[in-house]
Amino acid sequence: VRISLASPLALTEAQLREAQSEVEELARRRAPVDALGVHPWGAVRGVTWTNALEDQVHQALGEARSALEGVERTAAPLSAALGVGVPASTQQLRSLVSLAETLAQGPVPAVALEAAWPEVLQRTKLHAVALREQSEREQHLASRWKPELFSQDLPALHARFQRWAGAFFLFALLFLWGARKLLAAVALRALPPNREIEQDLGTARKLLEQRPLLGSQRDALAGALSGVPPSDLERAETVEALLARSCQARELRDALGAAGVQLPAEPASREALREQAREFRSALDRLLRAEEALTTLLKVRPWAPVTAPDHRASLGRQVDAWRSGLRAFRPWCLYAAQAERLRGLGHGDFVDAVEAQAVPAARLGGVFERAVLSAWLRVLQDEQPVLRDFEGSAHAARIERFRRPTESSCRWTTECASWSCHRPRKAR
Repeated sequence: VRISLASPLALTEAQLREAQSEVEELARRRAPVDALGVHPWGAVRGVTWTNALEDQVHQALGEARSALEGVERTAAPLSAALGVGVPASTQQLRSLVSLAETLAQGPVPAVALEAAWPEVLQRTKLHAVALREQSEREQHLASRWKPELFSQDLPALHARFQRWAGAFFLFALLFLWGARKLLAAVALRALPPNREIEQDLGTARKLLEQRPLLGSQRDALAGALSGVPPSDLERAETVEALLARSCQARELRDALGAAGVQLPAEPASREALREQAREFRSALDRLLRAEEALTTLLKVRPWAPVTAPDHRASLGRQVDAWRSGLRAFRPWCLYAAQAERLRGLGHGDFVDAVEAQAVPAARLGGVFERAVLSAWLRVLQDEQPVLRDFEGSAHAARIERFRRPTESSCRWTTECASWSCHRPRKAR
């Protein structure tokens, strides 16, 4: 295990002893973790263990499992009601419930989900614009005139005001006296100026002319918008709401990737769909709250994101692993807290290496001491040219070079000594 020290030679004895003491404590905290074997808490960091926290985690895990089951339980009937499969990702489940809520708001024509929709959409938009303009005319006239205005001879009155409204006031007074007296009986308050009367009469004529045209447009659209009551095509507000529902339903259908959607035809079926959507929306919100609670408590989110197809499966596996390994939560948190203290002393590389190599707790003290001494040795080698340039192979070659002549000399000396000891000696 290698550790990185900024200035190994500047490490004081007190600092070294402090680090060794923290490593011993780390080993003590690590031993219960090693005894547990494989556990699911490795991603959890920065959590201070308390009895209250463990209780909260236990409750949050139970709530998350219950929320997952609630989503699966309510998703199936809603998908069946719409004639689509249960989406894989949780993000698509939100599109599913939004589609159900949209269809429950009111009728949506079948053509809205077909290829012919763009052409029908354009015609319906034009009809909505015409209805909006007609509604504005009606509101304007209703603020000034009684309904009896439309029983008057509007073409004749309009023609007279067009002729004399801009004339010299005496001529206007003379030629419009009778007309103004007639209109005063159907006005809600004092008669406006002649020019405004002329404009209102033109508006009233336009309104009457548009009514049969709008009726024809409504009847033509009713044939294309099957499933939509003709009464929904008579007011601008209902037509605009129909357009919004239809476009949103088509967009959500495309987001789901569904080939077709079963549209509710009757108010009763839409009411049932609304109740199913409400229940499913509640289940999805509960799951979201459960996820947020776990993330807040454990400060980690190791499962797949909501956009992933395996989000719920990944969350379920993680929740089950945490629930089954809850007894490892306390020893792991205590170990992780001690590891963070050692990181604060500048030995984060050592902690990372120990965890990556799964060094047993019993060896941590010796491994740390060897790592520090190795760091010192590397610095000393860099500072001393003789040590820095030292090559073990070259040194071994020099030893070998001297060893061979030495061995030969030793054998010759031994032979000489043996000969001297055993040769015959002359008597004196």
